[in-house]
Amino acid sequence: RSDLFFFSTDLHERYVPFCKDFGPVSNATMCRFVRYTRNKAYHPCLRGRPLVYYTDMDESNQANAAVLLGAYMMLEHKMSAVDAARAFEHTPYFPFAAFRDASGMPSDFGITLENCLRGLEKAMNVGWYSLDTFNLEAFEELEDPQNGDVSLIGDKFVAFRGPRETADHDQWVCSPTFYTSLFKELGVTAVVRLNEA
Repeated sequence: RSDLFFFSTDLHERYVPFCKDFGPVSNATMCRFVRYTRNKAYHPCLRGRPLVYYTDMDESNQANAAVLLGAYMMLEHKMSAVDAARAFEHTPYFPFAAFRDASGMPSDFGITLENCLRGLEKAMNVGWYSLDTFNLEAFEELEDPQNGDVSLIGDKFVAFRGPRETADHDQWVCSPTFYTSLFKELGVTAVVRLNEA
């Protein structure tokens, strides 16, 4: 159909795995995607034309693309998580590959598209994620492994890989002293450890 506008990005491929995981993509990638797609949807040359986002046949890319598209529908068109997830039910590759934890161990649970979108919906409802207040530059700076590999989640919570004094397999690591200084800057007052190492 000549009225359709086909487009794609590499944003659904940007997840960097820790081990056997493949996503979902970060809050920064989601923000970039929604802004990019919004610009396409409201571009004067494309107004009124249906947009078709495409990806390749890789299951992990399809799953990440579905999360990005679902996030767009929620953040831009105010759809619920359930409705955004259901929009994919009639696609040929639904259900998409389930995400897993970031360990090297066998995963005993899967994280579905709907799980991801419900998490976004909860974050939106409690004020932890909004395109209007999301600081893309600050998020990406802290997300860089050289800057702590920290994810800002709202203004009350940060997630991070954890301090290490030495690197394994040429990984970038940050010491406890580094995090102490960074956390003071961010206003972090308590740390809860959820992993073993």
